Amino acid sequence: MKAKEYAQRIIDAARKPEDEFNKVLYSVSQDLFGEIVELVQLRHCATDAAYISIFDEIDDKYQAICRIVNTKLGVALLYRTGFRELAFKIADKAGMWQMRVVWHPKKISGE
Repeated sequence: MKAKEYAQRIIDAARKPEDEFNKVLYSVSQDLFGEIVELVQLRHCATDAAYISIFDEIDDKYQAICRIVNTKLGVALLYRTGFRELAFKIADKAGMWQMRVVWHPKKISGE
């Protein structure tokens, strides 16, 4: 799915009650991580560099989603570092501490 399609789902949900909005955010995050799994399988990843490039790609997509949502709504609803923070939190819980060692997301301007 394209960033603008994900963004539209979030924008539409922004007008709903908080619990429904949270469900949409959760669904979008699940879909983004699902894209990672699909890309890993499609590209037959076997090295850290291959995995990292996919995480960078999805992080870029998430940042595009943030730009679209925050611009259209006129408020900073989503944090641009949200995807990487969630990815690290999941990796930490799974005992994959090495992710913090190998993945160094690029700096976001204004960060």
